[in-house]
Amino acid sequence: WYDTPTGATRLAYTDAFPEQAFRYGRHAYGMQFHPETTRETLERWIGRRPPERYLLKGTHPPATQLADNLVHDAALGQWFDGFLSGWIGTAAAMQEAAE
Repeated sequence: WYDTPTGATRLAYTDAFPEQAFRYGRHAYGMQFHPETTRETLERWIGRRPPERYLLKGTHPPATQLADNLVHDAALGQWFDGFLSGWIGTAAAMQEAAE
């Protein structure tokens, strides 16, 4: 997806990529970025991508991606864990209330 769906709320964006995350209604989310990515996954992706891929608008060279991962991985992991806990916790509470 590259456009926020009609009726959705855009939650995250950058100048290069205006559609990074959205919420649709109370329970559906979409993300263009990958908060679930581990260091190992990032290294595997970098190893599989052709070099010309890093010339595309908005991309960062592999060295920058790996350095940024070291700086931001812990905070991103904490954010993602909190996001998932809140999202799943809300769904579980609604299920319990419905029973």
